[in-house]
Amino acid sequence: MSNQISLEYLAGYFDGEGCVSFYANSGHPPYLRIGIGSADLEVLLKFTEYFGGDVRKEKTPKGNRRQIYYWGCLGTVAQDVLRQLLPFLIAKRPQAELALVPAFGPGKIGKRLTDSERATRVDIATRVKAINQRVTIETCNSPIIPN
Repeated sequence: MSNQISLEYLAGYFDGEGCVSFYANSGHPPYLRIGIGSADLEVLLKFTEYFGGDVRKEKTPKGNRRQIYYWGCLGTVAQDVLRQLLPFLIAKRPQAELALVPAFGPGKIGKRLTDSERATRVDIATRVKAINQRVTIETCNSPIIPN
């Protein structure tokens, strides 16, 4: 693999293998996280060189399975990555555009979110989850959710 990796290549890799998601722990509003799980450590290290973030080793595989690694980043760092990748994204474009809404921008360190800010974050996280699961928002609001 060449030492020079283009932004377009990284965007294509992320578009196919990456994930835009939100994580919320008990009582806290959701926060943005993006990542890629892959057996190709060399490519994930290129993401770290280009954007920052961390690469970690997942659980040790059993049997003849390959070792999986995970590259990821959170919050405003994740937004910065998505801003750079956005012009080249196709499959992940809807999730990236939602994740770039200001509600997930620089936080108010030491200050609580307003109810409105919290509601916006929850709404966006729900929409991204629906896109990731390939169902519509309308379906999410119905009593029966298809598999």
